[in-house]
Amino acid sequence: MKPRTGVFLICIGSELLKGEVLNTNLVFLGRVLFENGIKLIGERSVPDDSKQIHSALREALEVTDFVITSGGLGPTFDDITRQTLLDYFLGAKEFRIPNRVGKAPGILFQTSDRKVISLPGVPREFEAMIMKEVLPKHLLKIAEKKQSFTAKAIGISEVDFLKRLGRLPSQAEAECGIYPSLGEVRFTAAGKNVQKFEAQVAKKLKKFLYSFDRTASFEATLGKMMRKKKATVSIAESCTGGLTAKLITDIPGSSKYFLGGITAYSNQVKESFVGVSKFLIKDRGAVSKDVAAELAWNIRKLMGSRYGIGITGIAGPDGGTKQKPVGLVYIALSDSKSTHVQKFQFTGDRERIRVLAAKRALYLLWHKIKFGRF
Repeated sequence: MKPRTGVFLICIGSELLKGEVLNTNLVFLGRVLFENGIKLIGERSVPDDSKQIHSALREALEVTDFVITSGGLGPTFDDITRQTLLDYFLGAKEFRIPNRVGKAPGILFQTSDRKVISLPGVPREFEAMIMKEVLPKHLLKIAEKKQSFTAKAIGISEVDFLKRLGRLPSQAEAECGIYPSLGEVRFTAAGKNVQKFEAQVAKKLKKFLYSFDRTASFEATLGKMMRKKKATVSIAESCTGGLTAKLITDIPGSSKYFLGGITAYSNQVKESFVGVSKFLIKDRGAVSKDVAAELAWNIRKLMGSRYGIGITGIAGPDGGTKQKPVGLVYIALSDSKSTHVQKFQFTGDRERIRVLAAKRALYLLWHKIKFGRF
């Protein structure tokens, strides 16, 4: 009988079903399998209960010969996975799998035609063991020979990404997926020949694609480019409350290109520390194109950076009017020759608006440095 390919994941832990812990192991494994031509054919989350673990195992082994479990390995009273699997696989060989970032080793239970690999549930341990032990030694043996790529974009919505891309390959040609996050889009494709499609994505989304490396973050990519171009930036931000500066300085070595920032939340700080005209604020309002422009121009001159970013807006939930509603944000980018200002109307709660504004500001900086124009 031909072995059934594909993987079933069983996530063990009562905390998962209580909503106390986000199940990132499922997301991680699904992505790794997809990018390596392996199907995740099912998943089940169960509490720390032997009967329910046995039930999940029976369900999984009815559809595949390869099962991975996460959770329940360790020293606490509810870590019952190993004993439960020993009871289920009476007479099966048990092999230990090294855990190089934690204490609890993984376990492989193998019969003549089945593999069940049990891993710790701690995400950093689970992820490391998948990449270092399970993928190269076990999973790649059942992988279909497929090409794959991951395209990461910023400054564009999921809908606009697909509109620009146009026709997608048929399912027979490639499996595609698009995964939006705040301010970014990740697009994946896997098939027997996706090189032409990858080139199509690169051409049509050129203005927004920052990497084909699935592990790359936008902030790290921006920082690498700024170091290469020997570019520097400073920021004067209001409604984002320092978030833009935080995103930049989350990257080690960012002091090479980020000179400093001012969270100019009050009008007094905008005037006294950044030098925005008091009369301009009174005439146009703190949330205006002209104030954003002065924030960007003045902070650049004050810090001595090549570029300056100015952000002003209404993050909500209060403070909006009919003329200037919640979500209205002006973002300005300045160099020594001119200042470019864009107006945005973001939607969502306060946190979402602030993240979208900060991400868009950094996108404008990336675009300017990469393409030499606003």
